[in-house]
Amino acid sequence: MTHVAIIITLFFVLYIIQEFFYRKLWSRKLTVEVSYGSRDAFEGQTVGFQETVWNGKRIPMPYINIRYTQSQHLRQTDLSGKSTYSGRDRSSLFAVPGKRRVTRKTLLVCEKRGFYVLSKGTVLSSDMLLSRTYRKDIELSESLTVYPREIEVSDIEIPYKRLCGEVLTKRFILPDPFEFGGVREYQPFDSFRQINFNAWAKTGVPMSNIYGHTVSQEVRIVLNMQRYSLFYRDGVFENAIRLAAFLARQYLEAGIPVSFVTNGLDCVTYAPGRAEKGRTMRHLREIYEILARMDISKNVICEPITAFLPEKSELNADGMVVALISSYDGGELYEWHNATVEAGVDVLWIAPRCEHDKNMYKGAVVAWEVPND
Repeated sequence: MTHVAIIITLFFVLYIIQEFFYRKLWSRKLTVEVSYGSRDAFEGQTVGFQETVWNGKRIPMPYINIRYTQSQHLRQTDLSGKSTYSGRDRSSLFAVPGKRRVTRKTLLVCEKRGFYVLSKGTVLSSDMLLSRTYRKDIELSESLTVYPREIEVSDIEIPYKRLCGEVLTKRFILPDPFEFGGVREYQPFDSFRQINFNAWAKTGVPMSNIYGHTVSQEVRIVLNMQRYSLFYRDGVFENAIRLAAFLARQYLEAGIPVSFVTNGLDCVTYAPGRAEKGRTMRHLREIYEILARMDISKNVICEPITAFLPEKSELNADGMVVALISSYDGGELYEWHNATVEAGVDVLWIAPRCEHDKNMYKGAVVAWEVPND
């Protein structure tokens, strides 16, 4: 009986000692990092995702449980592509020896456009006997911007020439060979004089020079996010956003300056998006950022698009071409459109719609039935 009492006493003393040390030291020299493998991606792409725990103490940690909230539109898979998490609440369990770093790598499938932020998390741990649970809140500072999926020309039912050809032909047909704008891959319509043989030799791919234009006109892309009916479909707005990205890329790759304005609200600042005239790939990324961060949830109310349309004086002074993307077709928008066209300004109005909206629009509008997601 004495031996049993001694064993029980020793066990109790050891329990008190280890509980004391773990309670005081468990979070010391303990670092938790959660990071994306990329700062940005496009819808449908896969990015790396990494969780790392560094235990700088000599005493081992029997378990470290990391908990955080991540959007369900970022579907987590293992490296073989098998789904591991699909909900919002994520939880990862680690066993970390003393003086060791443990890293777990997974993948995230970006299923929807958006701006995703990891700002807060929780770390849970215990003593060696798993008798107590310790908790600590941690600050995370990771963000991932998912740009809208790029639309292929074949996905667009409206004629491609109406989008990127006819409206601009009489405005931007004279390249200026003295204004060099960079290089890009050779296209069948490029002239022999455009070929950059030095770049071809370096890359092994035929490359062409990009020249500026002798005029300073621009294309103004106007994206209207006003709800066009009580029974609107989110997919219509998502495809309108994708169409804006498509147009910006097509015009900029052709060397045409583009500006962009929308009444859609940023999901962080809740301010309307705007990008001044530019013609570089960096400018295209700026437009993509605006489109990625646009909030189309049902509790967001946008200002009328008429407050964002260019004035007649601005149109006449700069020779601006307007590409209006709007499923909303209120009377004040038709009035602006008709008055602007009568003033000699080129306006292309594209209305994304779903199948039951076929008869909504008048002759001035090019209706585009969006694909089903």
